[in-house]
Amino acid sequence: MSTIVLSGGLRIDHIEAGGDIRTKSFERAMQWFSDNWPDEASWPDGVARPAKALKLEAAE
Repeated sequence: MSTIVLSGGLRIDHIEAGGDIRTKSFERAMQWFSDNWPDEASWPDGVARPAKALKLEAAE
């Protein structure tokens, strides 16, 4: 999940070891989760959810 969301497979290990991520990385991760959250699942209480990003449809 870290590779997909944070563009780095070792980021979770880094955070777990007491490291941190930059605000831009956090915001990008939150946007990814908001955009990919299943419609039938409840968003966690107490966590602000970013609006889903607009997806541009490919021209046919």
